[in-house]
Amino acid sequence: MNDVTEGLNDDPQGLDRSLAFRTDGPQLNHEASTSAREPECVRRLRPVAECSTCVLRLLLGLTLKSEEAVELLAETGSEPYAAGLRDAAVLDRLIASVRLDPRAADRLSAIIAAKLVFECRRYERCSVYQLAELWATQRHLLSGRALAALVWTIGRRSDQAFRKLELYLTKEIEVLAIRSLAEHLDSTASASTAGQRPRRQPK
Repeated sequence: MNDVTEGLNDDPQGLDRSLAFRTDGPQLNHEASTSAREPECVRRLRPVAECSTCVLRLLLGLTLKSEEAVELLAETGSEPYAAGLRDAAVLDRLIASVRLDPRAADRLSAIIAAKLVFECRRYERCSVYQLAELWATQRHLLSGRALAALVWTIGRRSDQAFRKLELYLTKEIEVLAIRSLAEHLDSTASASTAGQRPRRQPK
């Protein structure tokens, strides 16, 4: 058992509910996972407007290009000058719009579902343990879309055990993103410094 699944033990009821549909192992291919029978509380999906801000921000950043986010915000009618906003402001206002306007929430949900339809099939019937195991062992193999589908799947599951996994996952992604940015900046700075070194003059 890894540190991801260990954190789920803090919620015995959620753990018991998850075990109710856990298979013998983390069978993550579609055919094996869809054969698992889930209880009603897990089959219910939360509306996108009820997803956490962290989940929505990750989903928007992973699935929408800058111009797509601006276009979607303009469609809501809540921001007539969306094209002049920075990316972070666009995401903030989109999230606020999704919370307040059911039409904006439905539109975003439809866009995400269409973009991630194939990737989501891999996870849709996986248990909380299977998804935790996937993140712990295969996260370095995930594409951007696969990661978005994983976040989307976990964020919409209604069972309480998924909230603990969601919190762990979003924090992990934040740390990985910061480290990746730091490495990129260090690499860029090193290349820039190397290009500015004065050449030795011949004697």
